[in-house]
Amino acid sequence: MLKKLYLVPLDEQSRGISDWLGAKLMGVFQLKVNSGLVAKMPEEAYNPSRDAYFSSVILNKLQFLKASEDEFLVAITDEDLFTPTTDYLYSSSDKLAGVAIVSTQRLKPEYYGLPQSTEVLRSRTMKKVVHEIGHILGLENCEDSNCIMHSSKEVSDIDIQSDRFCQRCKVVLTIPSKVSKY
Repeated sequence: MLKKLYLVPLDEQSRGISDWLGAKLMGVFQLKVNSGLVAKMPEEAYNPSRDAYFSSVILNKLQFLKASEDEFLVAITDEDLFTPTTDYLYSSSDKLAGVAIVSTQRLKPEYYGLPQSTEVLRSRTMKKVVHEIGHILGLENCEDSNCIMHSSKEVSDIDIQSDRFCQRCKVVLTIPSKVSKY
């Protein structure tokens, strides 16, 4: 049985890219991609002094949208994310809960004063979504700078990395672990 992946836009601006991602992700993982869940950003996650949302609060709330252990959930938002130790995040996940969030805010070329590009935004967002699903499925950040599991500190890191897993990460994904909650 295929595990279910839900893509959940958390704001109106994210609905279009969530729909596009759903169609693209079916070919990347052996997951049944679903939409239809509706959620909004939890108000208690917002920090006015940072004008951003605390990612851990959002991840904690997202896990309650799942109906079973066989479901993964990736939320998409146009809002900025942060943690107490970071100024911003492109994305974040909770492997044990099977949930992730991706912010498109800093993935947009126009955020950096460049012309708007749907193609660039889609490419960057797809890479971050696949990266976070990789974490949910058990992968750690990879040392290979071309691997999609390589950690992205700057948006340029996302642009230069491949949209694929390196050979080592592929092996880890395809060989089931001896101890797994799934």
